[in-house]
Amino acid sequence: MKQYKNRSELEDDVNFLKIILNGDVNQTQCDLLISELFTRWMESSPDSPWNNTTEEEFNAAESLLNIVNKKVHFNGNFVSSEWNGQHTIFNEVKSVKPVRSNHYNLRNI
Repeated sequence: MKQYKNRSELEDDVNFLKIILNGDVNQTQCDLLISELFTRWMESSPDSPWNNTTEEEFNAAESLLNIVNKKVHFNGNFVSSEWNGQHTIFNEVKSVKPVRSNHYNLRNI
């Protein structure tokens, strides 16, 4: 895969493609090739606004992907295989409000 150094290299390649493929290939195929060149420029060129991530940001994104792809298993007590701390079980709390009557009365509200 070609590594672009700047946008002018992309423009040169696009113009070259348009000259070479003038009339020989349908427009959809030409657009597909240009789109592929643009994607390569977008991912590799230093002047691309999409390629301005630092090494720290790249490592953080990679670790997030590893976390997303990791499978965690739970046993019968709903304790995960990845947790080493204390598990807290929350019991459901029921409402303490008395049940209102079906009659509409402003004094009971």
